[in-house]
Amino acid sequence: MHKKGKLHQVKENYKEKKLQSEINFMQEKESHIWLKGNLNPVKTASIIQLMEQMVETKAWKVLRGLTDGDDKCRLCKEYRETVQHVLSGCKVLAQQEYLSRHNAALSVMITEWCKREGLMEESEKWYKVEWYRGKVVEGKGKKVLWDFEFVARKKNIHRRPDVIIEDEEKKEIFIIDMACPMETNIQQKINEKLRNYLQLSFEIREKRPGFKVVIVPLVIGCLGGGVQTFKKYAKQLIRDEKILENITQEMVKTIVFHSETIMRKLTSKLIQSE
Repeated sequence: MHKKGKLHQVKENYKEKKLQSEINFMQEKESHIWLKGNLNPVKTASIIQLMEQMVETKAWKVLRGLTDGDDKCRLCKEYRETVQHVLSGCKVLAQQEYLSRHNAALSVMITEWCKREGLMEESEKWYKVEWYRGKVVEGKGKKVLWDFEFVARKKNIHRRPDVIIEDEEKKEIFIIDMACPMETNIQQKINEKLRNYLQLSFEIREKRPGFKVVIVPLVIGCLGGGVQTFKKYAKQLIRDEKILENITQEMVKTIVFHSETIMRKLTSKLIQSE
């Protein structure tokens, strides 16, 4: 009874911490599957520090009275410089750092799908495959289009998903869009993806009668959160549970590794404001 009371008190005290509890209580057990890999201990410790928000961001320093109270992001100068903001909310980092992380994680999934469908050699490594805007991989009645822009009736709709997969044999078309948002915005980002590509799915269905068109939002938090929801949508592409587990582990590892690199670049001043 005493142990249960002590554990409850520890949990309540942790929740009161202004930074650490923001991420920790929004992650599932599966969010840490990246730890199953043979990892460098220093890298592992650095990622754990990110998850605990024990990094010397400007918000961290202000909370500890180490600076005069300016906690605005040193890059965009608009929002508090927290771990979450640096890893997924800074517009200065969006076009390069976030995009690189996003493309790397998505490459894990799409490369594996291509290998399983016989469009790539089994020995192909995802990190060696070059994906670029407009790239097409096809064969055996299947086609993968990377970052392809569709011509649509309504010009204001979203018509450039990350990937389109077409399967002539099964009469299926998948509209795939990836995102690595803040852990607090995962469900919001999923809903946004489903809403954004609804009109495009209607227009594709009209042009390809008889085909089933499915929107697949692949959303994993910038620190590995949202794994269960990710699997729910990803299994529409990879139905083998063991293979999907391996892909998920590799994607989460790729995301958290990139996130750790982004933070390290910022704190070591490799990334600076103009």
